[in-house]
Amino acid sequence: KNLEMETEKKIEPVPVSDAGAANPKFTELIRRQAQSGSLEHQLILGKELLTDYENRSLRRSEDDAAGKAADAALASEAVAWLVKASMKGNDEATELLKKCLANGTGVTPSNEDKVKQCIDMPNWEKSARQGAHNLYRKLNPLKDVPLTKEEYYNQIKQFTGSSAEMKLLERAGKSTGDTDMTEDQFVEQIIGKLKGKGAIFTALLKNDTEGQEWQQIPWYKKLLYYPGKTVSFIADHMVEYG
Repeated sequence: KNLEMETEKKIEPVPVSDAGAANPKFTELIRRQAQSGSLEHQLILGKELLTDYENRSLRRSEDDAAGKAADAALASEAVAWLVKASMKGNDEATELLKKCLANGTGVTPSNEDKVKQCIDMPNWEKSARQGAHNLYRKLNPLKDVPLTKEEYYNQIKQFTGSSAEMKLLERAGKSTGDTDMTEDQFVEQIIGKLKGKGAIFTALLKNDTEGQEWQQIPWYKKLLYYPGKTVSFIADHMVEYG
């Protein structure tokens, strides 16, 4: 137990900018934090693996087939972590993905569409998607089992938000008919409802920020002007069952 506590203490004080690829212990600590969902460490791990790939590529001979395969796997993993950070709205990760796509670094037929999606997707949508994923997991703690429609509506009744948020949740449920609601379906329905407001609304979405003005406007305007932050707020305040 003391050893576990000591290890945890070592994780937090380490400045992520000092976590170099040359030190496997630092890399493993960063990886553990990235796997736990830390955006900061996902970005750092992606950058670290990318740098490691570039350094190894310079040292590798052209006829080293095994080395090429190992390096390709390393670059692909780097891209995977950058995708995770980018999908949470990190601009630096998105810029790195642009370079990877342009250079073909770590981009494969299996991840190319995801990389392009990260590059093209505006930050308000990334924020809204993240909030929608969090919200579904609070609605459905048993994440691997889809919610029945009855369970879905019973869960959203526990939320005491404004009528605007309730309508968003109710309409998302109606859109899938009588079928059970999976996490991916829920996220796509929430995003679809937000996007379905027309061109003027879509233009307003570009202003979605985290400024103090969000705290000062009525709920219907929160949902209109700041959908990403609002969906995240709903997720954070939904009743959790345990």
